[in-house]
Amino acid sequence: MIKVETLRAALVPALPPDRDAELPGIVAEVIAEWERETGRPWNYRDEYEELVLPRTERYTKVFLQLLPVDELATVEVRSRAGEDWEELVEDEHFELVGRRMLERIGGYWERQVRVTYSGGYKEAPADIQNAFIVQAKFKLARFSDGKVVVKSQNFEGGGGVLETADYAPLFKSAAERHARKV
Repeated sequence: MIKVETLRAALVPALPPDRDAELPGIVAEVIAEWERETGRPWNYRDEYEELVLPRTERYTKVFLQLLPVDELATVEVRSRAGEDWEELVEDEHFELVGRRMLERIGGYWERQVRVTYSGGYKEAPADIQNAFIVQAKFKLARFSDGKVVVKSQNFEGGGGVLETADYAPLFKSAAERHARKV
């Protein structure tokens, strides 16, 4: 979703060439943080199988993890574990609404919905790329050279207080905007 060259160029002042060996670890950490905070896989996936469990038996809409959905292969349902899966037909039993929501036509979703599809970003939108770069810089600044900080405070009561040292505010807000709806 983001090219390593783009990230490397953005990190030049914070990550001098003699610290290039740290780049793969930083990338892996930021990807893990993104996936944890958004509930979404980072990379584009082909033939991705997702099990969706609607919260109640009266749900008409379910949201998929990957955004955007490129192609639906199968949508199957069953009422309980152990039963056979029943394959549904698009535009007859359900429809894809927007970029990642499945809406049941004329009824409610069964208790288990299994969807096989392809989707996710092939290249991240600009706001996600920017948040990724900001978070990588934040990690380099906060967690290098013995600068590990557990919590920071602003005793003057001004803005910009970081509640924890885990996330840059821009990264956290981007993750909240792109978080998976259930």
